[in-house]
Order: sequence, then structure tokens, then C-alpha cells
Amino acid sequence: MQRLAEGIAPEEHGKKIKRLLELFLFGILVFKHFFGGIIILSTMSGDEIGYSWLAARYKVRAIQPLPVESRIGLRRQTHQEAGRRVEYYTEAMRPQASLGAHLAFALKHEGVALEFLARLFAEVPAEALGDWISSEPTGE
Repeated sequence: MQRLAEGIAPEEHGKKIKRLLELFLFGILVFKHFFGGIIILSTMSGDEIGYSWLAARYKVRAIQPLPVESRIGLRRQTHQEAGRRVEYYTEAMRPQASLGAHLAFALKHEGVALEFLARLFAEVPAEALGDWISSEPTGE
């Protein structure tokens, strides 16, 4: 395996850079929170939930922008931005990293986005949807 000058494998180097960027952006968010102003960091990865998580996980792009974007933040907040609503939830609200959990969250908190769902269901393996439906036969 090829190593970089510091003795770190290229895959590990990329992960470290990504983590440093996330920490840097988180620091900006905390600074803005405590010292005035609000900044929405929709480019941060790993904090998407609901439809945004599903879009990233299954590489689905909706033609119509989703009217609500849900993310994990420091506290529960709602922001209006260019005709869209950005909802921040605390870490306790993060769904499990599964199709069913994020789909249930999206339907409950972000509404029904038929165009996105049609594109999502075209990408998701049928057995994954079947497993989710079978695991919750009463819809609870």
C-alpha cells in the first residue's frame, strides 16, 4: 500500500482531512452561535437526516427542491432561507442509519415529497423496502 510522506495511507489521510474540515466548520457554527449571527452550514456532511440523508445515501437528486431540509444541530431551531425551511434537531432525534428510520422521519417531519419518493424507490432495492414494510406491519 502506498504511503504518504507522514506515513499515513491515502485512505486514512482523506478521512483525517474530512474530520478536520468538519471540526473547523463546527467551530465556525459555535462561534457564530455565541458571538452573534446565525450561519447555516448545509455543506457539512454527516448531519443530514430525513430526505437529505436518503438523497446522499442513495444518490438521488430531486428535480423539485425539497421545501424542508432537516439536519442535526446544537439545539432545536427553524430557519427560513430562500423559500425553504431548514429544521435543526438535537442529536437525540437522529434516526438510526437505515432506510426505514430516515424514511419514517422524513414522512413524519418533512411531509410527503412524491417526486423525490418516486426517484428514491427507483434506486432502492425492492428487498430493502420489503424488509422495512415487513418489519413494521402495523405501521407503528
